[in-house]
Amino acid sequence: MNVFDLRNRLVADYRNYTKSFIKIADRRISEMVDNNLDAGAFWPEPLLQLNPMFEPGGTIDGLVKENILHAECSRIFRIDKSDTDHTGKQLYLHAHQREAIIKAKEGKSYVLTSGTGSGKSLTYIVPIVDHILKRGSGRGIQAIVVYPMNALANSQDEELAKFLKKGYPEGQSPVRFARYTGQEKGEEREAIRQNPPDILLTNYVMLELLLTRSEDRELVRAAQELKHLVFDELHTYRGRQGADVALLIRRCRLAFGGQDIICVGTSATMASEGSVEDQKRAVAHVAQTLFGIPFDTSQVIGETLSRATREIDYNEKDILLSLKNTIESGEKPPDDYKSFLDHPLSSWIESTFGVKTEEGTGRLVRQLPRRLEGVDSAAEKLAKLTSTDQKQCADVLRSFLLKGSLLRVSESSRFPIFAFRLHQFFTRGDTVWATIEPEAVRHLEMSKTVSKPGEPEKTLFPLVFCRQCGTAYYRLKVVSEGEEKYLLPREDRREVDDDVNTYAYLYLSENAPWPHNIGPELMGRIPDALKETTAQGEERIRPDARNDIPETVYVDATGRLVPEGQGCEAALIRRNFLFCLEPSCGVAYTRTQRAEKTKLATLGVDNRSTATTILAIRSLIELQSDRDLEAKARKLLSFTDNRQDASLQAGHFNDFAQVALLRSALHKAAQNSGANGLSHHELSRSVFDAIQLNFDEYASDSDIRGPARNATNDALRRVIEYLLYRDLQRGWRVTAPNLEECGLIRFNYDGLKGDDGLLTENELWENGLLIKTANGEELIEIPEAVRSCSTEIREELLCTLLDVLRRSLAVKVDVLDPQKQLDLIEQTKPRLREDTVWYLEDVRDLIKATVAYPRSRLRNNRHEEYNFLPVSSYSGYGRYLKRTLQNCIPPGRPFGRQEVDAVIRFLFLALKRYGIVEQVRSRPDGTDPGYQINPAAIRWLPADGEVRPIDRTRLLAAGEMPPEVNQYFVECYRHFVDLKCMLEAREHTAQVAAEDREKREIRFRKGAETGGLPLLFCSPTMELGVDIAQLNLVNMRNVPPTPANYAQRSGRAGRGGQPALVYTYCAGRSPHDQYFYREPNQMVSGAVIPPRIDIRNRDLVRTHIHAVWMEMAKPDLGKTLTQVIDLTPVDGKLPLPVKDAILKELKNPAHRASALTRSNQLIESIMGELTGAPWFHENWTRDILDQIERTFDGACERWRSLYRAAVRQREIHHRIIGDHARSESERSHSKRLRAQAENQIKLLTEAEGIYEGDFYSYRYFATEGFLPGYNFPRLPISAYVPARRQRTSRDEFVSRARFLAISEFGPRALIYHEGARYRVYKVNLDFGSDDIEATHNLVTVTMKRCPGCGYAHMEQDKNIAEICENCGQALDSSSPIDNLVHLQNVSLRLAQRITCDEEERQRFGYRIVSAYRFPEIGDRLDRRDAEVYCDGVLMLKLKYGDSTELFRVNMGWTNQLPGQPIGFNLDLERGYWWSNRADAEDIEDANTQGRSQRVVPYVKDTKNALVMCFTPVPPLSEIASLQAAFKEAIQKYFQLEPREFECVPMPANGERREILFFESSEGGAGVLRQIAEDPIVLPKLARIALEICHFDPDTLEDKAAMTCGKACYACLLDYGNQPDHKDLDRYLIRDLLAKFAKSECRPAGGTGSRAERMTALRKRCDSNLEKRWLDTVDRLMLNLPSDGQYLIESCSTRPDFYYRDFNAAIYIDGPPHDEPDQIRNDETITRKLIENGYIVIRFHHTANWDDIFKKHPDVFGRPQG
Repeated sequence: MNVFDLRNRLVADYRNYTKSFIKIADRRISEMVDNNLDAGAFWPEPLLQLNPMFEPGGTIDGLVKENILHAECSRIFRIDKSDTDHTGKQLYLHAHQREAIIKAKEGKSYVLTSGTGSGKSLTYIVPIVDHILKRGSGRGIQAIVVYPMNALANSQDEELAKFLKKGYPEGQSPVRFARYTGQEKGEEREAIRQNPPDILLTNYVMLELLLTRSEDRELVRAAQELKHLVFDELHTYRGRQGADVALLIRRCRLAFGGQDIICVGTSATMASEGSVEDQKRAVAHVAQTLFGIPFDTSQVIGETLSRATREIDYNEKDILLSLKNTIESGEKPPDDYKSFLDHPLSSWIESTFGVKTEEGTGRLVRQLPRRLEGVDSAAEKLAKLTSTDQKQCADVLRSFLLKGSLLRVSESSRFPIFAFRLHQFFTRGDTVWATIEPEAVRHLEMSKTVSKPGEPEKTLFPLVFCRQCGTAYYRLKVVSEGEEKYLLPREDRREVDDDVNTYAYLYLSENAPWPHNIGPELMGRIPDALKETTAQGEERIRPDARNDIPETVYVDATGRLVPEGQGCEAALIRRNFLFCLEPSCGVAYTRTQRAEKTKLATLGVDNRSTATTILAIRSLIELQSDRDLEAKARKLLSFTDNRQDASLQAGHFNDFAQVALLRSALHKAAQNSGANGLSHHELSRSVFDAIQLNFDEYASDSDIRGPARNATNDALRRVIEYLLYRDLQRGWRVTAPNLEECGLIRFNYDGLKGDDGLLTENELWENGLLIKTANGEELIEIPEAVRSCSTEIREELLCTLLDVLRRSLAVKVDVLDPQKQLDLIEQTKPRLREDTVWYLEDVRDLIKATVAYPRSRLRNNRHEEYNFLPVSSYSGYGRYLKRTLQNCIPPGRPFGRQEVDAVIRFLFLALKRYGIVEQVRSRPDGTDPGYQINPAAIRWLPADGEVRPIDRTRLLAAGEMPPEVNQYFVECYRHFVDLKCMLEAREHTAQVAAEDREKREIRFRKGAETGGLPLLFCSPTMELGVDIAQLNLVNMRNVPPTPANYAQRSGRAGRGGQPALVYTYCAGRSPHDQYFYREPNQMVSGAVIPPRIDIRNRDLVRTHIHAVWMEMAKPDLGKTLTQVIDLTPVDGKLPLPVKDAILKELKNPAHRASALTRSNQLIESIMGELTGAPWFHENWTRDILDQIERTFDGACERWRSLYRAAVRQREIHHRIIGDHARSESERSHSKRLRAQAENQIKLLTEAEGIYEGDFYSYRYFATEGFLPGYNFPRLPISAYVPARRQRTSRDEFVSRARFLAISEFGPRALIYHEGARYRVYKVNLDFGSDDIEATHNLVTVTMKRCPGCGYAHMEQDKNIAEICENCGQALDSSSPIDNLVHLQNVSLRLAQRITCDEEERQRFGYRIVSAYRFPEIGDRLDRRDAEVYCDGVLMLKLKYGDSTELFRVNMGWTNQLPGQPIGFNLDLERGYWWSNRADAEDIEDANTQGRSQRVVPYVKDTKNALVMCFTPVPPLSEIASLQAAFKEAIQKYFQLEPREFECVPMPANGERREILFFESSEGGAGVLRQIAEDPIVLPKLARIALEICHFDPDTLEDKAAMTCGKACYACLLDYGNQPDHKDLDRYLIRDLLAKFAKSECRPAGGTGSRAERMTALRKRCDSNLEKRWLDTVDRLMLNLPSDGQYLIESCSTRPDFYYRDFNAAIYIDGPPHDEPDQIRNDETITRKLIENGYIVIRFHHTANWDDIFKKHPDVFGRPQG
C-alpha cells in the first residue's frame, strides 16, 4: 500500500468536497482562498513517525538450548501454525521479551512498558507456560491473568489457543487455560470450578468476586500455589479504580498463599517526560503502589531500540556527495536488503524520523514525529544539508520510505526496515474574515481573528457568500450604546441570549454600490415581488416590503456607524437576507425561507458526519482496490469519544452509502434508457439491474433457488422502489443534494404536452371544463388570470404544481401508501438480510405519501390527516402563483386569496381530467377532494449535470445566472455504482450487547474477506489491544482527550510493520480540537502522565476490610438480595430485615477474629502509604469490623425502598384491574403499570443477566459502598429499547449515570443506538401512595432554589423556607420550582433510522440547573465548615458535606417559547411525555385531552461535596479561572483522575458566585473533606495551582511567558471546560492564589465558624475539666466534636462529647470517676457501647491527653500546635 498516495487521494477527495460548496466572486478573496487551500489550510502536511526496530533477543529455540525454557516450548511457541501445518515458523524475540523471560526465570516481578505491536503478551505467556510445563499441568491454578476489559480476555483466549491447541490432538494440550469473565454460561462456569485450569484469564471484578463469593471457594483453594499474577494494560488502572486494584492485588497475595508470587504488569507507554531513567522511576513507583512489593528501576523493562542502518557522519564530503547525487538524479532505492541498509539516505531517514541518542545515557530513544514536506520539515532539512531542491528531496524520501517498508531481512521477519505512520489532521473551514475597508485594501484572514494584526482597533468580521453568484457580505449584528450604533461580528450559530432583531448583513461594493435614494436605479435593483405599480402607473416599493429594503450606512474600520463621508459607504440588510444586491445576480427569496445556509455560504462545511463518511468511503475504495493488500487488511477503524456519536456515524455512513449507490444506479439506469427516460413500471427493475448486487448481499438465505430466489429479488425491487420515491423528498439539501438537485435527472409529466396533451386543449383554456357532481354536470369556468396568461406561463404553473406535489410525496404509489406499507414490510422482511440497509424493519419508520388538498388546514380539526398537504393561497405555491399571475390580471380586477384559491382548484381539476393527478380522497358527497400524482404520468429523464433546477416557490426571482450544481456529488453519483466496494459499518461501544460486540470483532478481523466487516465506528472500547488482525488505517472523528488516548488509538494501525495512516477530523467549533489542529505535535507526541493512585483513602480501605471479612466468612449472598433480606410481610407491612443466617455470620466472633488477622496483614502492607493519614490509628481495623453488622444493614436500605415501592404499585394496580366499575381503558392502563411493577420486582429479585445487573448482590453492595466499587457509577437510570428485528433482535436496556440521564434521557430526547434514533416517549411513574384509586394524582415536590447560591430547600409538610438556609438571601418569587418528579427509568420507541441528513446528534437542549443541600441529622446540618483568612481578612468560606444531596433539574427545552411555564406536560394515564412542538418530526403519542400534569423532572444523588464561597465574589472570568486552577490542583495533590471529580459554578454559569466540587466516583474519593478539616491543605492547593499556572509560588515569576498566553492546555484549559475557554486567564488569579498560598485555614469541625462552634460546645460543658479539654482541642486545631452531652438511647448513656462520623463517644473523667463503683459503672457502659459498634475514648484527668489524641488521628486529626 502506498500510504502517501492514499493520503493524497483522501486530501483530494476532501478538497473537492470542500470546494464544491465554495463560490466567491471577489477575485482577491478567491485567490487568497485558493492559495490557502493549495497550501493545505484545512489539511496540512502530515506528521511522519517511524517505528524503530527493536533490539533482537534471539529465539524461543535458543532459550530452550540454553536450558532457560522447557523443551516443549519449542513446539508450542511457533507462529503461523495451522490445521495442516503443525510446525509453523520459528518465533523470534525482541530483547525486551527475552529480558522479561529471564526476569521471570529469576523469580522477580517486573513491568514491561513499550509501544503497541511490541509483543507484550508473550513476555508473560512464555514464562507462565514454561513454569507449568516444569511443575506439571493439573496442579491447580498456577497463573491468573487479569484484563481491564472482557474483549481483551476474549482476544487472549484465542491467541493462547493458537499456541497451546494447534499442533496437539483434541483435549491433549500440554497446558490448560480458561476464560472466567462473567460471560460464561452455567455449565462452563461449573466446569471451571470443578476442574480449575492452569491459567485463568479474568477481569478485576471477577477476581474480586472469586475472593468473596462462597460458590468460588474451590477456585481460591486451587490457587493456593499461584506463581504468576499478571495485570495487562497496567496504565489503565488509575485513580479510585487503581487504588481498588492495588488493594485487591494485596488481598490476592494474602489469599493465594504467599510472598513468592511473581507480579507482572504490561503497559503501553506509562510515562513520557524526562529521560528514560526518569520514566523508569515513575513506572517503578506506580508498580510498587499497585503490587505492594518493592520495585526498582531494574524491574522496569522498557523497549530496547536498535538501528537498522549504520549511523554515519552526514557532514563527510563523500556522504554529502552521495546524498546530493541520489536526490538530483532521482535514483531509485536499492532493491536488495543489504544495499538499502548501506545507503546513506536510509541512515539519514532513520536518524531523522526513527531514533536518536539520548544525552547522558547514550541509549537510543524515539524521535519526535516530523513533517516530511513543508516548513521545518525533513525535506527542508535535507535540502539545506545537500543544497538541493526541497521538492526533489521530498520525492526521494517518499520513495526510500516506501521501499524500506517492503524490505525484510528474511521471509520470516515480522517487521521491515521502515515501519512508519502518517498522522494527518483535517478540519472544517471557518470562513474568510475581513476588516470593513475598501475591497482592494481590506485585510483578509482565513480563520477567526479578533482584529487586524498590528492594528487592533480594526475589527475583523466574518464574510458569507451568495450561493448563486458568490458576492461577499459581512455577517454581523447592530448594537447600540447610548446614541452611538456600532457593528459586532456574528458567528454562524445563535447564542442563548442573542436578540435576532440585531442580526444584519453588510454589502460593500465599489463597482456596484447600493443606491442612496429612491429612484430608477434603486427600483431597478429591487426584485419585482417587492414592488407594485400605482393607479397612475408609477412603480413603488410595496408598503409591507419597506423594512426589507437595505439602507445606506457609513461604517469605519472599528465597526462604528459614522456620518456620511467618514467611513466606507455600504448597505445594511437587517435580519433576513431576502435578495442579492449584486445587480448581475438578481436571486430573491421568500420571507418564509429564513435559514441562512440555503442562501449564503461560508468556507465552513462543518458537516462532521458527512466529512467522516466521505473520507471513510474514499479510504475503503482505495484499500479495496489495492490488491497488494491482504483482504483482511482492507478495513478502517474509526474512533469517537461518545457512544451515541459512534451510533450516529455508523448509521450516517450506511445511509450515505446506500443513498449514493441508489442514486448512482438510478443515474445509470436513466442514462441507459435514452431520451425517453424511465416510466414508473420500468423504474425499479432498471435500477435493480444497474445496481448489480450479489445475491448474498441482500438475501436472508443466499442458497435458495427457483421461485424463492425470484421472490427475494422481487422483494429487493419493491424496497428499491420505496427508496427511490422516498428520495424524491431528499432534494434541496445543502450537504447531500439528490440527483435532481445535481442536475443529473429531470422530470416530465406525460399528458401535459403534445398534440393530445392538457396544454393544447384550447377549449379548456378558453371556457373551462365540465365536471360531474351529485347534481349532474357543472361547468367550472376558467379563472380570468389563467385565461389571460400565455401557454408558457400555464406550463410553468402546472409543472411547478406537479413538482411541489412530487417533492412532497403526494404520489399515488403503493410503496408510499400507509394502507399497503404493512404488506410491504411483511413481504420483504422474511426474504432480506436483517443487517443490511435494504431491510425495512418497522412500518412506523417508513415515509408516507401525502395527499394534496386545494385548501388550507382547518383550525382545531384534530381529525385532519397527518399527511395533509395544503396547497392554497397561504402556501408557498399559492404565493408563487399570485406573483406569477399578478401581471395577467386586467386592471381593476381583484386578485386576492379567494381568486388564487380558485386558480389552484381549477389547475387540479385540469390535471385530473388528463389523469396526471387522481382524486384519492373526498367527503361522502364528493366535496373536499384530495389529490395525488398518478405515478404512470411521471417520466424520469436523464440530464447532463450542468444546471441545478430552480424551486420557484422558494425564490422570488431566479436571477440571470444559472444555478450551479455541486460538482463533488455530480462525480460521485456518476461513478459510485461502478466502484463495487464493500461498504458497511457497525458501531462498537459499551451500549452494544457484549455478544454482538464479540461478533463484530470477529467480522472486523476478516476485513474485506467474505463475511467480513470493513468499518467499525467505536468509542474508546477499542483503544486497548483487542485483536483485530492487520490494520493500516485509523480515523478519529474528534481529537482525543489526551495524548495517551491518541497513542493508544493511533497505535492500532501498523502493528504488523506495514505503513499506516492515521487521520483525525478536528471539529471547527471545538476549542480542544482546534488547539491541537494548530499544535498537532502536542497530541501525536505529547506528554503521557503516569497513573495517579492514592490508597490512603479511608472509605476505600474500609470497603476492602469488609471484603476481607467476606473472604473469611463466605456468607452466601446469592444472586439477588432475596438471599439476604427476609421478604415475609408482618401485619401487612414489609419490615424486610436481614435474614437470620446472614446475621449469624455477621455476629460470628470467629469470622471477625480471622478477618481481623487478615485485615491487619493487609493494613501492614500499606503502612508506608498510611503514614501521615490523619484518620488511621492502631485499632482502626478492629473498629471497622466491630461495626460491620450495622454497616451491612444500612447498605440494604436502598433495595428495601425500591422493593416496597414496586410491591405497592403492583398491589394498587392489581386492585384497579379487578374493579370492573373502572373503564376498560383505565384497567388496560393499569395492566401495563402492574406489568411494569412486576418487571421491577423481577429485576430486584430474579437472577437473569446477573453479572452485569445493578441488583446482583455483590454488585449492589459495591454500589452502596459496602464492598469495593472499582469506580463503577452508582445505580444508573436505564432506558428500555424494544426489539426491532424479528430474527436476531432482542429487547435491550441502555444505561446512563443519573446526572447524564437527566438530559440524555430527558422528555422526547433522541437516543442513537444501533443505526436508529429512538425517542424517549415514556417515563415509569411512581404514584407513591395508597390512595391512587381515589385521586390518581402524581406525587410531586416543591423546591425553592436560592437564586444567590443554588441551595435547595425542599417542601416539608407544606412548609418551606423563606430565607436561604445557606447564604441568608431572601427566597423571592423566582426561587420556587413546583411539581418536581424524580426521573425514573424510561422507555424508548423507534423514531427513525439514522440518515445521512444528520450531521450532529439532534439535541434540542434542556435548561438544566444544579442545586445542592447539605445533609441533616435530626434538625441540624451535618456540615464541616472552615474559614480562610489572608492577612487577617476573611477571603474564603469552605462548606463540606459527606452525603450532600445534589440535584439536577430539567427546567424545560432551551427553545421553549417566552412566557411558557417551566417543565413538561406529562400524560398521567400512560406516563407519556407530550411532544416537543419545536421538533417537526416529534409525532404526538400522548393523550393530550386526558389527565395530564406539567411536571419538572429531576435526579438526585448523594456525593461528598465542597462549596467554595469567595468574599468578596470575584468577577466571572476570575472565578472561572479559579475553578479551573483549583480543580487541577485538587486532582494533582490527591492523585485523582478527571473522571473521579467534578465541579460546577453556582448558581449558574453566567452568575458565578461559588464553586461546587463533588466526588463523582462510586463511594466517593474521600478527599474533599480534608480541604475543610485539615488546615494545611488549602494553602498547599493554592501553591500547586500557582505552579499549574506557570508561576513560581515563591517569587511569582512567570515560567511560561514565551509559551503560554492567558491559558493553555498545560495549565487551565482541558477537554472538559471548553465552554469556559474564552474566560480563562491565569494572570487574573495570580495574586489571589498567592494570598491563598500564605493563608490561614480555620476548620470549624461542624456547621458555622470555628468560633461559633466553640461557643456552642462550651455551653454544653458540665465542668471546667470538659471546658479545659475543649480548649485543648481548639488550641491544637484538632477536629471539634459534633455534639456535647449527646444521648445514646440504646446504651442509656450521655457521653461528654460525641463524634458522629466515627460513632465515637468521648468521656472526660474527673476525680469522681476514680471511685470503685463509678469505675465499674464506666466499664459496663464502655463494654455495652463497644458491643453496639461504638468507639469509646476516655480522657482521665491525670492522663497525658496529647498521647490520647495522637492514638486516634482518625477521630481528632493531627495536632497543629
